[in-house]
Amino acid sequence: MNGGHSLISKTYAAAIFELSQQEDNVKSVQEELSLLVKFMDDEKDFFQLASAPYLTIELKERLIEKIFAQRLSSLTMNFLRAVIKHNRMFSLPQIAAEYDNLSDKFSGFSPVNVTVARSMTESELEKLRADIASVIGGDVKLKVDVNPSIIGGVVIKYGDKQVDNSIRRKLHQAVQSVKQKGG
Repeated sequence: MNGGHSLISKTYAAAIFELSQQEDNVKSVQEELSLLVKFMDDEKDFFQLASAPYLTIELKERLIEKIFAQRLSSLTMNFLRAVIKHNRMFSLPQIAAEYDNLSDKFSGFSPVNVTVARSMTESELEKLRADIASVIGGDVKLKVDVNPSIIGGVVIKYGDKQVDNSIRRKLHQAVQSVKQKGG
């Protein structure tokens, strides 16, 4: 994502987050934004219509009213209208992701990205979550990616830190060591 989109996403997310704090419904707005993003992923035609520059804002607002009036709070509906009015529907997934980050921080969770070679069971994930939480001294929200190319082990990203304990990295280091000693 380029810097412009990132700034737009952060600005919009900060605005709705502040309003949701004032109304004491941070979690429900987070769930509603997730619902919107899922709907956009599932219904590609909706996303194209809501983002189409050739449709009027009024038509787009009627469309979202018909689809979401009974599903979303007035705060989220008004926010969605503002997003449409300013032609920012293309940024909604990034806005929702930024909102998630703000909500997690507000709730005391630290986001941690973990890359593993294979899917993990719930008990393995819970153990990993607990181990990381004890090291960083706080609650953790794990985002787990499966990437078989790391072969085994784990890569952990927390803030601006990364711990690469993958077998792929260890093999690479071993090969480099052999090259240096043999060359």
